[in-house]
Amino acid sequence: MNETGEPTSDQLEAGLRRLWQRVLGVPRVGADDNFFSLGDSLVAVRMIAAARRELNLPVSLELLLENPTVRGLVHSLRVQKSIASTGCLIPLRASGRLNAVYCFHAVAGTLTRYSVLAEHLSDRFDVYGLQARGLREGESPQKTIESMGAAYLEAIQASGGIEKAVLVGYSLGGLLAYEVARQSGHQGPLFLIDADAGVELQTDFGYPVRSLVRNALRLDLDIDMLLRMTTDDRAQAIWSAAVDSGALPQETGPDQVHRMLRMYDVMLDAARNYVVAPSSVDVVVLRAAAEEGLAADLGWTGLARTVTVHDVPADHYHITGEPHAATIADVIKTTVDRHGRTGVLT
Repeated sequence: MNETGEPTSDQLEAGLRRLWQRVLGVPRVGADDNFFSLGDSLVAVRMIAAARRELNLPVSLELLLENPTVRGLVHSLRVQKSIASTGCLIPLRASGRLNAVYCFHAVAGTLTRYSVLAEHLSDRFDVYGLQARGLREGESPQKTIESMGAAYLEAIQASGGIEKAVLVGYSLGGLLAYEVARQSGHQGPLFLIDADAGVELQTDFGYPVRSLVRNALRLDLDIDMLLRMTTDDRAQAIWSAAVDSGALPQETGPDQVHRMLRMYDVMLDAARNYVVAPSSVDVVVLRAAAEEGLAADLGWTGLARTVTVHDVPADHYHITGEPHAATIADVIKTTVDRHGRTGVLT
């Protein structure tokens, strides 16, 4: 302890490392290991709850995204650089000195998909994420790609301007990035990570529940039974099972599941109703080569001014993780260099 009775940075690091090891189920966590290389967003929720409960640390998901290592998180906590933002723009890696990359959320509305990619880009860019409204208590989600695009464009203009911005979108986030470019007249390059212009998303009624229960929370629940329940009863049943299995901490409450399901519904409805209009933007498609049955250009030819395709040897759900994030970062850096958009702000 220091003179004020608070733990020192070394003590905080040691406590967080022990906590991360337990939550992640790994024997050792280094001070500079990236949390999201070892665990996903649901494990992050459990870690955050435990850090608040056991260590009395005001950790948030936004703060962890900006500082995904023990050393970085402790430093940010010590200097009180919490980014508990009330807006949609979240710094992922930002010094304020470099040209900016803006990453757009996918169907879940969160930014955890970009954590590893942001780390690979941070030597050349400030990296920000556009997170969906509606994930926090009391927020109402926006319901169309066009309205989200307008709000995100406004946030980018307020942050540093669209002119030198680099836009990146994974899956549904690619549609959002494209819409921002279309509304602003931004000519690119625009980086679309396995984003299909034909909106090839599963949009059946049961998809949000099935995806959350089976893929995210990995629960063995009767999907048909859940779909017959009321919205509140469904959220309660999923939350109870998730708490029992350890997939979610008890502190989250059924409302968190309700917000997660609502976000799926809103985003899928938005994708269903969105018509991709032609624009003068240059598009770089990073296609998940392990996926079968999709067009080589994911449908962007004839919509964008130019389309360049890079195949990444991954499936849709793993393309933004290691080692593929490093490949995507290299494509972004090389392409941006050719367009003269990188460097220190002057």
